[in-house]
Amino acid sequence: MSIAIHHRKGSFSDYWIEYCQENQIPHKVVNAYDSDIIQQIKDCSAFMWHWHQSDPKAILFARQLIYSLEMMGIPVFPNANTCWHFDDKVGQKYLLEAVGAPLAPCYVFYDRKQALDWIDGTDFPKVFKLRGGAGSQNVRLVNNRTAAKKLVNQAFSKGFPVTQVFSDVRNKVSLGIKKGTLLQKIRRSPKTIHNILSNRKSRSREKGYVYFQEFIPKLDRDYRTKVVKDKCWGYQRPVGDRDFRASGGDKDNYRQGRKAIPKDIIQLSFDLSDKLSLSTAAFDFLKEKDGTIWLVEVSGFWGFSQKQHQQGYWGRNCDWNENEFNPFAWMVENVLENTRLHHARSDQPFAEPHC
Repeated sequence: MSIAIHHRKGSFSDYWIEYCQENQIPHKVVNAYDSDIIQQIKDCSAFMWHWHQSDPKAILFARQLIYSLEMMGIPVFPNANTCWHFDDKVGQKYLLEAVGAPLAPCYVFYDRKQALDWIDGTDFPKVFKLRGGAGSQNVRLVNNRTAAKKLVNQAFSKGFPVTQVFSDVRNKVSLGIKKGTLLQKIRRSPKTIHNILSNRKSRSREKGYVYFQEFIPKLDRDYRTKVVKDKCWGYQRPVGDRDFRASGGDKDNYRQGRKAIPKDIIQLSFDLSDKLSLSTAAFDFLKEKDGTIWLVEVSGFWGFSQKQHQQGYWGRNCDWNENEFNPFAWMVENVLENTRLHHARSDQPFAEPHC
């Protein structure tokens, strides 16, 4: 029995495959986009796939495939509980409210008149968001009723493109590409622009709803934590110059290490991960000066740099481990553990991976 891994260059799968090879863990590379993918995986003990929220092909069926494999009794990473609300702030609103998470107050309307009536009775500023978008994409500060009503009218008429071409190109070319020479950046730019435009054309516009979140003032940072089962790590992100957002900024300015995250946020990260039965998660938190914590978003997949994995991590009891770590190895080991448990419950023999 082996782990089936869909390989996408530059994703978690690079590290999953490397770890399996180094430790002689049985695995095979499959293509999730093949029509016979179910048949390909039937003889495997588990399935792992890191898909991207801006990939229109994956958006069409990734969640459905994950759920279907779970119905077959095949352990998957990430699981359906992690996937279904990935890159979906509207879905997360209901989920996080349902479990009593300290979600930053937010409001969703599916009727133009209701939204306009609410605007007339609330104060500003507010934060406007589309349901999808990473790195502060599709997020803007709305300072007054006039601007808010303009957004509502657009939401219930022509809608919004999923990707904002100018800001996406600026973020990916100017901010997102931190390594390499200027010439290398320029060479990569046409491909980056092409991918953004292709994604924009292949996805329908966001319309028929409007989402606002309370603006939490006087904050100069947010906290991002990441969890894989019983381990957590994270960093502070400063708010950008002349901006209200921290996500999507300059990763070189992130504060990492033992003192970067308050312990109550670490414990809350573990608690929410357990309550939501998540395979892995990245949480974005705000903390006011009076100690009030607000959760802004949760994501089943997350960006990273190797430097972040050299700063140590916290265990389940908020005990600090100074060592460098490999979260992708933890993911594979968790899949193997889930596979053992699955076979034990079904009274099927399971062969340990061996050299």
